[in-house]
Amino acid sequence: MVEIPGKWYYTVTDDQSAFWFDIDICFDGFATCVTPGWEYCVISAYSGNIWTSQFDTAMHTKNIFPQLPDTLLKFYDPVMGSNSLFPFYQNFALDPNNYETFYLPTITSIWRKDNLKAASYDTNLRNVGWNHLSNVDVGDASEISFITVSKNPPNRLFYGTNLGRVYRLDDPHTGNAMPVEITGTEFPDNAFVACIDVDEDNADHVVVVFSNYNVQSIYYSEDGGTTWSPQGGNLEENPDGTGAGPSIRWVKSLTYKGHQVWFTGTSVGLYSTTELKGDSTTWKQEGVATIGSVIIDMIDARQSDGFIAVGTHGNGVYSTWYDPAASIEEPDAIPSLVVGNPYPNPAQQIASLEVNSPVQQQVEIILFTSEGKEKTMLYRDIIPSGPQLIRLNVSHFETGMYYITVSTPNERIVRKLLVL
Repeated sequence: MVEIPGKWYYTVTDDQSAFWFDIDICFDGFATCVTPGWEYCVISAYSGNIWTSQFDTAMHTKNIFPQLPDTLLKFYDPVMGSNSLFPFYQNFALDPNNYETFYLPTITSIWRKDNLKAASYDTNLRNVGWNHLSNVDVGDASEISFITVSKNPPNRLFYGTNLGRVYRLDDPHTGNAMPVEITGTEFPDNAFVACIDVDEDNADHVVVVFSNYNVQSIYYSEDGGTTWSPQGGNLEENPDGTGAGPSIRWVKSLTYKGHQVWFTGTSVGLYSTTELKGDSTTWKQEGVATIGSVIIDMIDARQSDGFIAVGTHGNGVYSTWYDPAASIEEPDAIPSLVVGNPYPNPAQQIASLEVNSPVQQQVEIILFTSEGKEKTMLYRDIIPSGPQLIRLNVSHFETGMYYITVSTPNERIVRKLLVL
């Protein structure tokens, strides 16, 4: 299901020539969700406008019910068609384990409805089942920008703000859960959390996306948000995210037939990777001749059959099935260069770097400041295959943290070095 100003459109077939159905509601729409088997759907417009709809046997919509309770409707402005409690870009989360429990963020807090599926069949239940999760309060100077719920294990709710904070609610489906802040110390200051992707098979594996330019845009955690590592890789021009790298809008992970792949939507097209390797992650552009370099606003994937849907800004909707047998490969055919950590670290005069190249190839080693500004070329030469030690003179640099980037024609590897 996609939204075009004034209407929502949906299709029930992969036939490209088939007409799409429409839901004729005259609002600018945002988040949508269709439950399994097309039992019902949830649609949202700007500033707190929420509806559910069912489908008849011909797959036309029926029983389009508004779902906002009177408690929240009291702030509704009928002239503007908006509600001052809610952000303009309306998000929500529907529990993927029961498609019944519904989480609706206001600007600073979250409300839960326990019986949305039942309410989609009975409009008299619009005011029933709502609970205010009052322990969630991101403050007047911030607003909730994204929200999602885990599948395995269930009942972990993650949400982020427009000022770069990320939180987790454990067991939000009952009572009034207390949030835990999991904002990474490495996260960019006051950046916009555009997406949070939670691995459907393991909710400890979480990706946070910041859509700002000139920041590290993608962070990954394997422990539920206790620690984070940047994964922008070759999508970032400089190690700290500064430079001409694109804006990242979305990340969606897919595990199918034992293979995992991450898709990311950017301001210059769709990219993917089969391995997260920190600063050395290689993202490959997908659909170069079809999707092209258009802005990707949203990606969704179905783990059961590998189906992927991609929503663009101005170039339509694309879909395909992921085939692990023809898995997405990194663009280089040359085996990876192995680079050790510089030593001693901290260094005062000379820092040594062990490299092991599988083939003869040119290597460049460039020093960047902690702000991501290029400082100097430390080394440039054609190295033979096999292990060797490269000595780098850092005696004339100011005290501070630096990044060493080791580049070949096919890859870039980043290491940190403290100079005393």
